[in-house]
Amino acid sequence: MPFITNSYDGQFPAIGKSDKSVILAYCEKELIAAADILPFQYGVLDDPILPGLYYTYGLSRFENTLISRNAAYALLAHVAAWQGHYADVDVYAQYVLDNYSNSNMYYLSTDDLTDPAGVFYARGDYNQLLGFNFVYGHGETGTSGEGHLESWTLAAPLITKPKPDIYVPVNIINATFTDRMDQRFGIDTLNGLPRTAYFTNYNAEIPIFSKIKVLGDGGTDGQFAVYSSAIIFSRLEEITLLKAEADAVLNKINGVNGALAMLNLIRNKRGESSYNATVDGTLIDAIFAERRRELMGEGWRWYDQVRYNKITKKDPVITKLIEQGGIYWPIAASVLAANTNIQQNAYWNNK
Repeated sequence: MPFITNSYDGQFPAIGKSDKSVILAYCEKELIAAADILPFQYGVLDDPILPGLYYTYGLSRFENTLISRNAAYALLAHVAAWQGHYADVDVYAQYVLDNYSNSNMYYLSTDDLTDPAGVFYARGDYNQLLGFNFVYGHGETGTSGEGHLESWTLAAPLITKPKPDIYVPVNIINATFTDRMDQRFGIDTLNGLPRTAYFTNYNAEIPIFSKIKVLGDGGTDGQFAVYSSAIIFSRLEEITLLKAEADAVLNKINGVNGALAMLNLIRNKRGESSYNATVDGTLIDAIFAERRRELMGEGWRWYDQVRYNKITKKDPVITKLIEQGGIYWPIAASVLAANTNIQQNAYWNNK
């Protein structure tokens, strides 16, 4: 992509593509500068960086709205991960883990995670490390409901729609959630019935992915298909698993902040047993499998597959896409016509 850092006063010069390493380095530099002046919370008296009201308002006005210091470090951790700089990922993620209580955050229970008025609702709690909120009551989303995940995943009995547009097949559910005691999806060992915090109508022909279901303005009434869910870039559980990933790559396995401790923290929070190599495979495999379970529906799967195969090269198809640049979108013909200094990404030539 062209790397543009000023407005050029209304002119539109034809600038060629810049290498991704240049852009990521710039992002890192800007985030470090911003993090140095951002508060942990806005509008609170005891914030160590910016105490007191913020533009005469208290914390509730800015809940899950403005970027905090912890959010900047979470972004830094992900920028470093895309750079392949896992030593930096470890440092940035650890900063969040050392300071999350300053942002009034805590590790979510499974009930918190799936509550319609919980983390996926802008006014539910303070546990969006970084999110983009679309609240119906604020006029940030329309009456059609289109654009929210729920518009594709939910159906009766939660809303009046007969069938979802997309769903997780039963065989994938069973292959993904392998611990019978998993609170997100597991099998009750006493009565044999499924435990389905993530799903509704599991035994039906088409199970409904209902982990995220913020109906109306944070309620549960599905008579009118309008939603107020947020797009969450990161939360505490996600950044913990990212740190586990970094530590596994760096071979920092043991210790209170090592990869094992980070992975087991999330596993145990969800009712799973601790990591067992005989059952769960390699540590890096187990970490990415846990990310798939914990972050299902949150938009991470593709990006995780790219990072996972950069590390392991296990999937030949994705590895080939990485090596040939197929993980990047093709450039639109209209863009190529408007700027002759931009060339199509090589992978997409003649496709």
